[in-house]
Amino acid sequence: MKAMDAPVVPRSGELDGSPFVRSLRIQRCDDRNDLRLDASGLGAGAGRIGALAAAAVLAARSRMAQWQLHHGMERSRPVSVQIALFGQPARTGTFHLSTAMARRSEGRGFCDVRIAEGGGRRAGQATVVLAAGLGASSREAADLPGPPAPTAAGVCSAGTDSLATRGMALEAVGNGAAVVLMPPIANNLDADGRVHEGAVLALIDAAGTHAISAAATGPVSRTVAVSLHASVLRPLSNGALSAYSVVRACDGLSAWCDIEVVGLADRQLYGIGTVVALI
Repeated sequence: MKAMDAPVVPRSGELDGSPFVRSLRIQRCDDRNDLRLDASGLGAGAGRIGALAAAAVLAARSRMAQWQLHHGMERSRPVSVQIALFGQPARTGTFHLSTAMARRSEGRGFCDVRIAEGGGRRAGQATVVLAAGLGASSREAADLPGPPAPTAAGVCSAGTDSLATRGMALEAVGNGAAVVLMPPIANNLDADGRVHEGAVLALIDAAGTHAISAAATGPVSRTVAVSLHASVLRPLSNGALSAYSVVRACDGLSAWCDIEVVGLADRQLYGIGTVVALI
């Protein structure tokens, strides 16, 4: 293992010697690998949440570094980062980032990062999934083939029990893409007879998982989604929905897939999502 690939273990309060870390004005503040971030280093306006997300990754990586060093693993990289702020972040003072390792498995770490202002008031929360090493060479979107070829309609196989109860059908799959149809059967509706938002999340999961499995040329049962981010863009109808998913990047460890949910009859865009899965 080359010296540059060794896990970064914080020393003397500073995370590492990189210009980026210095520009963020972030330091380790105690033996638990909690971090302290100078709010003035975030700048103003656009970019503040990105800077806090970067700090969350550093906090998670710091938390995982000792475990990686013990197991002789390479420095980790973020597979998935999600962050939510509870209002406008402070422009002065400090932020305190504390990380809990929810789970470690097969060289991956699943971390929850709590973000608080200097006075202790909660400012936000982040979830970070880390993977040791770089995996195989990445496949960019331009390298991925076009739309999926039609396939015989059938019940989705990912999460068979839960998805079969929703009547989902795999309309097309292949070339790192998939089309999944979800009918407005009773199990998918809310009390007003419209499609439930939770059913849309299940549809996004199914479409992303099948597309990723196609890109990884492996069985759907071996594809494990570790991150789902979704937005419902408008009130849902009482009609059938189709999810169109395309894998944007894929390496030897993980894949990233974008999904759009469209009304089958009105062709309106009802939701968008991103699924990150281990392959």
